[in-house]
Amino acid sequence: MKKRQAKKAAKKAVRKTKSRSKTHFPPKRARRAKDYPAVGIIAPAGPIPQVELFSGAERIADAGFPVFLHPQVKKQHGFFAGSDTERALGFLDYAFDPEISVIWAARGGYGSIRILPILDEITTQVGYPSHKTLVGFSDATILLEYAKRKWGWRVLHGAMPATHHFERVKGEDWKNLVTLVQGKRKPIKRLLRPLFLPKGYRKVQGELAGGNLSTIVSALKTPYECDLQGKILFLEEVTESPYRMDRMLQQLALSGDLGGVRAIVLGELTHCEDQVPKVYATPPGRVHKPRLKPLRPAMNERQATEFVFGSLGQDLGIPVFTGMRVGHGQGTDAIELGVPTQIDQRGVIFV
Repeated sequence: MKKRQAKKAAKKAVRKTKSRSKTHFPPKRARRAKDYPAVGIIAPAGPIPQVELFSGAERIADAGFPVFLHPQVKKQHGFFAGSDTERALGFLDYAFDPEISVIWAARGGYGSIRILPILDEITTQVGYPSHKTLVGFSDATILLEYAKRKWGWRVLHGAMPATHHFERVKGEDWKNLVTLVQGKRKPIKRLLRPLFLPKGYRKVQGELAGGNLSTIVSALKTPYECDLQGKILFLEEVTESPYRMDRMLQQLALSGDLGGVRAIVLGELTHCEDQVPKVYATPPGRVHKPRLKPLRPAMNERQATEFVFGSLGQDLGIPVFTGMRVGHGQGTDAIELGVPTQIDQRGVIFV
């Protein structure tokens, strides 16, 4: 689709929300429980596995929420859930729908950053959508920041329905997620482990911001970079080696974006093992293969976390903590970003 055609189609689509874009789920039992807002599920990034999506959508519906699946969640274009324009229009379709109060990203992957210029272009012409709640994490980190800053939306860093991670959210974590999506505030209190504390530390206060480290870095020095000034920076990551996380953190630090951060709080660093290359233990011969050995001793998770993030806190002179049960692994807490947060002298965080 050419740019002019996409622009024309986008304005038309946003001007009038079409009922055919709302597919109720489950299709045979529409329900609306009191105090349960309608949820619209979209796919702003990678393709969506349909079995996981239906399972997750059914679980949301069983909790009492009216659930709608946008037709865009079935699309695929390369490694995206439809073209950039299709994904942006799917998002805006529900953003401007007065019947939908909560928009939930079905899955992460990659691609959310590509739709931001389209969202900008369209909303500049037709205006911003009214206040809603956006839920997601991982690649959706950049969408959460965008919706919070540009549109003033409430944003929740929480599990997404078209993932295996969603079915692991149980017990109190599930109750907390449901309560947050309902629009109610349920304070979280967790004891964190300090990696570095400045001399004389007593407590730190500020809004909670952040999410996935690599996604935050991908927006650096663009119109969509995260506003970290005066914030408590929350970070989580998956499948990134410690040296790669350090490289990203150094890029953030050298750019000046960490200059106003008041503290760093780590969620889960899932499958972020230290990868050590192999080198010759003996000179290579003409007949036998040389024996190999690790270049250096491998760091365990605790050592690597302290080496990378603890040293960063020391360089910046700000406290660094770990222990938030949030991320791609077993941590299934949901947290609201952009809200006042405090970490006291004991390392207890109040969100």
